[in-house]
Amino acid sequence: MEKEDPLEARILQDQLADLRAGLFVSMPISIVLSGLILTVQALSGNGLAGAAWFSVVNAINAARVALARHQLKEPGVQDDLTRVWLRLRWFGRLALLAGFTWSFLAVLTAGYTTSQASLHLIILAGISAGAVTYGSSYAAAAICFITPPLLIAAACLLTKGAPENYILAFAVLLFEGGLVRSSFVDKRASVTRAA
Repeated sequence: MEKEDPLEARILQDQLADLRAGLFVSMPISIVLSGLILTVQALSGNGLAGAAWFSVVNAINAARVALARHQLKEPGVQDDLTRVWLRLRWFGRLALLAGFTWSFLAVLTAGYTTSQASLHLIILAGISAGAVTYGSSYAAAAICFITPPLLIAAACLLTKGAPENYILAFAVLLFEGGLVRSSFVDKRASVTRAA
């Protein structure tokens, strides 16, 4: 095991602990929100596609929780910065995979053109804000999660061509920019607390 700067070690350990703790709050919320989308899809006659999407989202959620649980049971990880970095990267990769899965809301709503599209956008906004809130100490994971679905939602809205959709696309991009900035501000605050 390689010895590292004690301050850096403490910061990384705190980031991992905060991220792990946040997952145990955010994953149940994700299950409920994805369940709401599944319900809406079933009511609109697109239940099979909704069920497939729901299954993938929650398989990724299960992998994220399993990684967090494994982390709790594995002794000595907090003392090995290489392993802490590896865990943080895995959390980031799984967050990106989850973000790509949430991007498929665009497919479920035919490019946000169905009558259920506004509900899907509201749920997407909520889960994106939650990702930043519960993953605030490690900005990369939150940004990996929110970027794919919000960019795809904005692109879909831009292709619709109506002025109100341009405004909504701009609002989605502005929302993402605010969330990204908030992720970095929250991360900086957690680094300051650790110091």
